[in-house]
Amino acid sequence: MRALELKGELPLRVHAYMPLASWEQLAQYVKWEGWGLPRLTWGGVKAFMDGSLGSRTALFHDPYADDPGTAGIRVEEATWMRENIRQADAAGLQVAIHAIGDLAVDELVSHFNFTLQANGPADRRFRIEHAQHLSGPLAVQRIRKVDAMVSAQPMHLAGDRYMASKRLGEDRGRGGSTSRSQRAYAFRSFQEAGVKLALGSDWTVAPLDVLDSITAAQHRMDPRGDANGPWIPEERISAEEALQGFTKAPAHFSFREHELGEIMPGAFADFVMLSDSPWSETTSRANQVKVLSTFMDGKCVWGCEERLHRC
Repeated sequence: MRALELKGELPLRVHAYMPLASWEQLAQYVKWEGWGLPRLTWGGVKAFMDGSLGSRTALFHDPYADDPGTAGIRVEEATWMRENIRQADAAGLQVAIHAIGDLAVDELVSHFNFTLQANGPADRRFRIEHAQHLSGPLAVQRIRKVDAMVSAQPMHLAGDRYMASKRLGEDRGRGGSTSRSQRAYAFRSFQEAGVKLALGSDWTVAPLDVLDSITAAQHRMDPRGDANGPWIPEERISAEEALQGFTKAPAHFSFREHELGEIMPGAFADFVMLSDSPWSETTSRANQVKVLSTFMDGKCVWGCEERLHRC
């Protein structure tokens, strides 16, 4: 990708992360090369606390309802993870860690807190990738306390809905209809607690379409509909909040909020033209809206043949 960017041939913007185990090499590379180029930036490291819900490798406090012999796995030993997070952070690198199960999220927040205490104040922007299942309401507050950000994928919500009830049991899978002591895809709770929430697709694991993802976040169901209605409807967010999750929030997550994520003076002219506003009175679902054209650096790169948007 760097070779493509140097030749002016990289067709999209990429914010790249290296394995956490390679943090020393990345830190040295940043010293030599800086933090990136206009369409290719780096400076972050990523690792995995656990696996996935479908494979029963997401790490939970309690065993799986449909396989009581396991509660998931730790991908890395806890001491190794804690120390490498601390060292990467001390080197000035952003840390992004995959955590899906409630125990994985809780342990990761503890690792982040350890780093805060060890390394002191900094604009570090910890990332929790997924944070799909939480141990309870206090988990959201703990995430907020360490100033971690959550990167979530609404289309996983649509895909996991029925699997979650099977894997975790009805109460844990549904989020707890009375006490809400167990939470899944807690988008509204994150927003209300002040936890920064960015949204994505996790493509190729889930479908890529952004407007479908906005619809899933809006309605808490498959964007094509679900006869059983919304899943944990109290965790819905608005179309506008979801759109910011795909634009303004990711720019902040990648330290580029002054040049990406909004249409504003000084920012790159990267934008799409839509057939309607995703939150207009005539639009009940964001995926009713169509993308007409896509622009990068002010130049049309897709849909250029459409009426008034010719290149």
